[in-house]
Amino acid sequence: MSDVVERTLSALPGLLAARPGTGPGGAGGPGRVSASSRLGSLIRSITALTSKHEEEKLIQQELTSLKATVSAPTTTLRLMKECMVRLIYCEMLGYESSFGYIHAIKLAQQGNLLEKRVGYLAVSLFLHENHELLLLLVNTVVKDLQSTNLVEVSMALTVVSQIFPREMIPAVLPLIEDKLQHSKEIIRRKAVQALYKFYLIAPNQVQHIHDKFRKALCDRDAGVMAASLHIYLQMIKENSSGYKDLTGSFVTILKQVVGGKLSADFNYHSVPAPWLQIQLLRILGLLGKDDPSEQSSFCKSCFLASALSKQLLWNMLEM
Repeated sequence: MSDVVERTLSALPGLLAARPGTGPGGAGGPGRVSASSRLGSLIRSITALTSKHEEEKLIQQELTSLKATVSAPTTTLRLMKECMVRLIYCEMLGYESSFGYIHAIKLAQQGNLLEKRVGYLAVSLFLHENHELLLLLVNTVVKDLQSTNLVEVSMALTVVSQIFPREMIPAVLPLIEDKLQHSKEIIRRKAVQALYKFYLIAPNQVQHIHDKFRKALCDRDAGVMAASLHIYLQMIKENSSGYKDLTGSFVTILKQVVGGKLSADFNYHSVPAPWLQIQLLRILGLLGKDDPSEQSSFCKSCFLASALSKQLLWNMLEM
């Protein structure tokens, strides 16, 4: 098992950390078992097994128990949240838990912030963008996009940027456009990411907001600007001639990146925002591909990006 998967599975119990008063000796009573303990016990039991057959038997028993719990009319949203994280774990191991999909949607619709967060997470992991159940989530996404709660807006934008039915894009597009003007940079960044997703699956539906993409490119927050580069890279691949006028802007951004003008948070092993440099080099390479005057600007930009390895620059120039 890779280090990434191990860290992910180790972090799952943290989603269900017991609240004060619910552990032994608290309001939950001395016999109460916390959700993190149940999930931790499941993980430990699986890792202690010696064969795939034993794992399958244990997981099937767990899924049978979870199915009975989530289907019971007396199951609270809090208990549903706990069950959902265990279902996520089972799905991550490759075992289908389709009986829980509708309950994940209900949790996102009805729960408090933490329960809604787990519901959205489960939906994004369980379903694909063409899944029929996803239509049931559209009204919830619209409501959360209109919320005054920053966390709810952020969760809705996250799920939209991951999975969303193509035919329902018009229902949320105006709300997401408005979020490009939001006072919080995290909301603006997530809005750009959602629009990038829309551009990939239905480019004709976002053609009218190219001017807003340009504003995102000039956003005062580097994260929003960086998110907009994904959209521009895709659009320039399809029609480089329509964006020649932005060459100077991309060169200026690259100068600022190489000059260390961005926050140190973007650095990787003392290299200023290397992945951002890669994106900018790709964009400039496409813009200057068939234009000698643009190629000159591109070569100067490559010189400015000398912090990158020689092999990386060679790969960029060979595009």
